[in-house]
Amino acid sequence: MTKYLIDGKHEVEKVHYTEPKKGEKAGKVWINNKQYFEGVPPEIWEFHIAGYQVSHKLLKDRRGRILIKENIDHY
Repeated sequence: MTKYLIDGKHEVEKVHYTEPKKGEKAGKVWINNKQYFEGVPPEIWEFHIAGYQVSHKLLKDRRGRILIKENIDHY
C-alpha cells in the first residue's frame, strides 16, 4: 500500500521514480521536488499495459494540475 505523507501544494510538476534503498522493497514516486508516494515496488512502477507505463502515465497526464484527495487515494 502506498503512502502520501508530505503536505504541500500537490501540484504534479515532474514525475520520477527513485529505486528502493538497500534492504527496502519499494521506492518513491515523486510528483514535484518535495512530495512523493512511498511504498511503490519497482515491478509496479515498471508495469506496462498496451505499451504504457501505467503508474507513470496516470500522473504524467496530470502534469501542471493539482492532485485532489480522490486522485491521491486512487494512486
